[in-house]
Amino acid sequence: MLHCRNVAMELGHELHLTLDCKTRWSSLWKMLDVFYRLRNPIQKACINVKSSVILTDANFKRIREIIAALEPVKLSVEALCRRETNLVSADAAMRFCIVELEKQASELGKTIAVALRQRVTEHHTDLSGLLQYLCDPKAATVDETFSVPSSGVARKLLQTLLKRLDTTKTGLCLRFVSDTLCNY
Repeated sequence: MLHCRNVAMELGHELHLTLDCKTRWSSLWKMLDVFYRLRNPIQKACINVKSSVILTDANFKRIREIIAALEPVKLSVEALCRRETNLVSADAAMRFCIVELEKQASELGKTIAVALRQRVTEHHTDLSGLLQYLCDPKAATVDETFSVPSSGVARKLLQTLLKRLDTTKTGLCLRFVSDTLCNY
């Protein structure tokens, strides 16, 4: 059993192991993070009780890789769950998550990045790209997953939206959009 004083002596403060909670996915990240930080006291406790389970450095390295892969996912989920999140900030959160996972050396991180990129590509529309462009015209991206539509596609999308929103002055709005997007 881990004694609080041993943990406090090693880490400088008390820290207790936590259990995973089935209803909260992020509890897995927290549980593994605490377990990893307590690796030395856990190994000492296993030796003291003469446990048949021996945790090796390779085991802890794998746990560290899982924690690292879950970290950008956790941060992105937190960003997506904020009340003020909109489609543009959701795209930014997903882009951040994918880029951070692709930077990782672990196979797990790269696998999650590929899966996320595929899912985002399946659900990202020209309308999302148009919204991204309208919020920041200079933020044209070379990332195909979060691409901005061509000017012709953007014009058609805007014309369709204006027709749906304003049936009385559509002609004026459509000419304005057409003139405005000529430089796009």
